[in-house]
Amino acid sequence: SIAEWASGKSSPDKRPNIYLSSKESGDFSGGYDPDLNPLPTILFEVFESGEYRKAVFKKSSQSGVTLAVLILICWFVSFVTRNFLYVIDSLEEMRRVSQERLQPMLRACRAAASQIPASEDKMKTLTLSLRGCVGYLLGAGSLGALSNKSIGLAVFDEVDAYPPVPEGAESATDLGSERGKKQATFFEVWLSKPIHWDGPINQEYLIGTRHKCFVPCPHCGEFQ
Repeated sequence: SIAEWASGKSSPDKRPNIYLSSKESGDFSGGYDPDLNPLPTILFEVFESGEYRKAVFKKSSQSGVTLAVLILICWFVSFVTRNFLYVIDSLEEMRRVSQERLQPMLRACRAAASQIPASEDKMKTLTLSLRGCVGYLLGAGSLGALSNKSIGLAVFDEVDAYPPVPEGAESATDLGSERGKKQATFFEVWLSKPIHWDGPINQEYLIGTRHKCFVPCPHCGEFQ
């Protein structure tokens, strides 16, 4: 499974494939351990099941879902080698995610590192030209860069914070989804802290399976 691959449990030498930098996790830097926060691994299970083409997460801050998304991208780069798309609410935040989170994780991953070209010029902040695929990292307002791109994985992060779309225009999620709908295998992930009841993340959640995660209270053990 992706969680076992990331943690190294399925490797003969038990070496993790995913390492967390001190910027990624100050308290738990080092090899990834899914047992520390098992809830986000639901993303891996949904993807691996083959039953769904979209996963929608209404999440809280520091839930670990974004980390699970970055791990999925590393696995995707390592084994699927199809173009991927990552959109967040602003270009400034996308640059931060690329420089401080995604690129260090790709370089520290044994399988993904083999896809990184020798020329550093191809590893730009917002376009990662890897050997087997290209990663397009965009702000929600940079829709022009989505035209004529074929992708196998699309991630839409903090969708409730995307700028308003003029009436009759296509949103970033619309354009991104269109880039993958004609592909034989395509998977998209929506995640966001919900801001309004009628916001996109809640509306997408309501038309889905409406799964909820119940966790035990650390004091009494009752699930809540």
